[in-house]
Amino acid sequence: MSDSMAPAKQSRTSRLSSTTSSRREDSLGVEQQSMASNNGAADGQEQDKPDTPKLDWSKFKATFTVKHSPIPKPSHKASKKRKRGAAAREPMLEENEFDKNLSTLYTVEPVKWWEDTRRYRKFTISTETFRLGDTVWVKPDDSETVDAPLQNWVAKVLEVRAASEAHVFLRIFWMYRPEDIPGGRRPYHGKNEVIASNTMQVIDALTVNGKANMRHWTEDDNDEVLDADQLFWRQTFDCPDGSGTGELSTLRKHCIDEAPFNPDTLLIHCDACGLWLHSECLEHEAIRQAHEENKLPEPILVPASQRSAAMSQTTPNGHVSHTSDIDVKTEESERGKIEPVFQTEVISGTDVKSQIILKDTREGHEGEEYKKEIHCLKCKALIE
Repeated sequence: MSDSMAPAKQSRTSRLSSTTSSRREDSLGVEQQSMASNNGAADGQEQDKPDTPKLDWSKFKATFTVKHSPIPKPSHKASKKRKRGAAAREPMLEENEFDKNLSTLYTVEPVKWWEDTRRYRKFTISTETFRLGDTVWVKPDDSETVDAPLQNWVAKVLEVRAASEAHVFLRIFWMYRPEDIPGGRRPYHGKNEVIASNTMQVIDALTVNGKANMRHWTEDDNDEVLDADQLFWRQTFDCPDGSGTGELSTLRKHCIDEAPFNPDTLLIHCDACGLWLHSECLEHEAIRQAHEENKLPEPILVPASQRSAAMSQTTPNGHVSHTSDIDVKTEESERGKIEPVFQTEVISGTDVKSQIILKDTREGHEGEEYKKEIHCLKCKALIE
């Protein structure tokens, strides 16, 4: 979701139309930002600015580009105050609410066109109103070929600008889908997970495809379980210039394999030693024991922490290629092993005893089920 990951041109859809929602009843389909706004990157309204743009916007054919500058030393901290004329070219500071360490200095070009717009607090598309700070779905480019659980892009609205009803722009931070970062989706990424970033871009307001209900999941021990359809973020990607390379923040690690947790799966807590256990690790251990008890060859099991899913990479020309990064076992290491003959399911809850259900798939044993108690993979204590 940078210049390489998110195309500069985004098609407008016929069903989207900008409608008037201004208290000033001006005709822009957006509400003018009040002087009391606390948005640091767009602080205050320029009182000496004319109500109508100076430039002929029918001739605007450019695409707004965000340029980034290095953060200066504290003694030379950039001002949040907006200045007119040549001073307006000075980089502005955008503090990142996801992570203060991801704050960025930016300028928007071409400057004369950007400075000719006015700032607003909200905008309306069809019958839906959006405000500063909202998380929104963004319609992908028509050339989008990434196979992802989330079909739309996700963005955080930082600023609303308009020159006319036909020229409404949003300055946004992208919320990356796992498929859009270098290396692609990791095994621990949930199907409704996005990654907060400081990658900034200016997009057409008419590419917005609806409001997204997103929450920050802190993954604390006492944090509530996410709903199945809840959009969330817990990780950040430091990539201000949108070059496609950047630093992905680390996550809390669990279980004996010391790997992050995929919230689409289960974590089982051992009260004896305090360790959180991946359900997949427990299932693999149950399969190994079942093979051994039935005098079967060792099963071929590859933990999620030792593999990654098929990943999508965006090339400089904007095309997406798919490659595989799955660890392939050598013939020597897999010699004598077989595919697991048992299917497993971990059962756990506040009103049920924790256990593993094994289903036999061998010929002559189809449908046979076995129940196994769950023991901690570290301290071997029984988990009720």
